Amino acid sequence: MRKILVTTLLLILSVPAVAEQQIYGALSVGNANEADLSGLGNTASGTSAGATFGFHMNKNFAYEVSYLSLLSNAKISNSTASRTIHGAELAVVANCFVGQNFSVFGRLGYANLDQPYSTGIAVSNLVGFIYGGGVQYDLNSTISVRAGYQIANLTGKSGDAIVNDAYASLLYNF
Repeated sequence: MRKILVTTLLLILSVPAVAEQQIYGALSVGNANEADLSGLGNTASGTSAGATFGFHMNKNFAYEVSYLSLLSNAKISNSTASRTIHGAELAVVANCFVGQNFSVFGRLGYANLDQPYSTGIAVSNLVGFIYGGGVQYDLNSTISVRAGYQIANLTGKSGDAIVNDAYASLLYNF
């Protein structure tokens, strides 16, 4: 799986420069919910936030590097503990314009995240794919807004996690 990811990333990075290329940044905020995979009823929900640096390869494709905080001090049901899942993600974004300033997008990324607990339990590492989609509206040539939904399917030594995240973003094209 890692070979496929590395090959895909190398292909993306090797795309020749074109006039349409543009760098952008984005800030996101939303609400994330973790599914109960343990069967014990231990779910968590909390605020999600992120900061993204993106690069448009052309009008329809971009790649992004993001810092994600999928659950921020989320209270775990049936427990006094809280947890945060945060780390880095690399994603490819495909845009399909359905109007002059309106587009539908899909994204596929690979994340490497940490999950420290408030109770002092050691930090465990989670890795896996994040996929989702949404809509984007370009307010002008510089500022865009995005609403999306993503699912993080993560695996780690201390267990697996599936986190659903609904978010809104403000993008700025440099």
